[in-house]
Amino acid sequence: MRIIHAIAHLAKDTGGTARCVPALSDQLVALGHQVHLVTQVQPGVPQFLPADHRVDLQPVWAASGLQRIAAFYDRLAHLGNHHPDVAIAHDHGVWLPNNHAMALFARELGLPRVVSVHGMLDRWSLNQGRAKKRLAWLGYQGGDFRRAALLHATAEQELRDIRRLGLTNPVAVIPNGIDFPPAPLPAQARPAGPRRALFLSRLHPKKGVLDLVRAWARLDPAGWELLITGPDEGGYRHVVEQEISRLQAGSGIRCTGPVDDADKWALYASAQLFLLPTYSENFGLVVAEALACGVPVITTRGAPWQGLETHGCGWWTDIGEAPLTQALGLALATDGAELGAMGARGREWVLRDFGWPGVAEAFSRAYLWLAGQGPLPSEVTRD
Repeated sequence: MRIIHAIAHLAKDTGGTARCVPALSDQLVALGHQVHLVTQVQPGVPQFLPADHRVDLQPVWAASGLQRIAAFYDRLAHLGNHHPDVAIAHDHGVWLPNNHAMALFARELGLPRVVSVHGMLDRWSLNQGRAKKRLAWLGYQGGDFRRAALLHATAEQELRDIRRLGLTNPVAVIPNGIDFPPAPLPAQARPAGPRRALFLSRLHPKKGVLDLVRAWARLDPAGWELLITGPDEGGYRHVVEQEISRLQAGSGIRCTGPVDDADKWALYASAQLFLLPTYSENFGLVVAEALACGVPVITTRGAPWQGLETHGCGWWTDIGEAPLTQALGLALATDGAELGAMGARGREWVLRDFGWPGVAEAFSRAYLWLAGQGPLPSEVTRD
C-alpha cells in the first residue's frame, strides 16, 4: 500500500513528534508499504531522520502561512499525479498551514485521511492562543477534522479530548513507539557520588520545570542531585536558572543544555529517578525511554501514564507544585533496592508493549481497514 505522511518539520529541538513520525514511516516500509514523507526541511537545522532511512523524503521549501499551504499542496499534488495508487493520506498535527494543505489534497483526490492530533486538542494546548484557534476552528479546522476518515490518539486520555470537542470520527488508540536503549546499558551508568534525579525534555513552561525546581528546593534532599537537561525554547532556560538562584538551590540542581541521541541512554542510565512534571502531554516519549532504561518515573496526570501505578514503576500525581512535592518526597525516601525493583518492572512493561514493530502493525491494520482491505481493528473505536 502506498501511504503519504505529512508533518510540518522534523527539527530535533521540537520534541517527540518529530522523532516518532520518521520512525513509524520507516517501520511501515519494513512491513512492505511504500511511504512518502512530506516535510519542510531547512538548511542547517538538525533533523530526526537517520542517514540510512528507507522512506521517500519529499522536502518542502517555504517560509510560512499561505506560502507553506501552496508549497505543501504542490508537493502532495506532485505525488498524487505520479502515484495514482496512493491509498492513505496521514497527517500529523493540527492548526498549521501544512495540515490544511493535506486536508485539501485528500479531499481533492478522495483519499481517506488519518489525523494524528499529537496532544494538540487537550485543554492546556487549546488555551494557548485560544482566540486564534477558535477562529481557525470556525474557519477551516473544524471542517477538516469532521471530514477525516480516522483520528489517531496515543492514549485513552487523548481519545477523551477528541470526543469532548464533539468529534464523532472513528479513532484509533495506538501508542507511540520508542527506540530501545543498547543492551547492556552504557558502562558509565550509576556514577559514584550523589544519587541523581533527571529531568530530560524541552525547557518550556508546559513541562512544569519551575514546579520541579521549587519542590526540590523545598525538600533539599541530602545525598541527591537534580539534573535538568534539554533544549532551551524561547529563552526559558534563563527563567529556570533565575528561579534556581532565587531559591539558593544551586548546590543541589544543575541545569545543562541538550544531549545528543548518542549520549542520552547513558544519561538516563545514570539516574535513579526520572521526573516529568508536565502540564500537558499526549504521550511523553521521555517517560517511556526512562522506563526502558530501568529508571522509575514521577509524572503528572497531564500525561497518560497511569500505568506507572498499575505496573508499580513510579508515581502518577496531580499537576502542580504541592502534589509534586509530596510524590517527590515519597520517591526520595524510597531505598535504592526498591527503586531498582520499580525500574526493572517498568523496563519489562515498555519492552513488551511499546516496540515500533507492533505499533506499525497496528497502523497497518487501520490503513487496510480504511482501504476496504481488512476488518475493523481492535484499536479503532467508533462513536
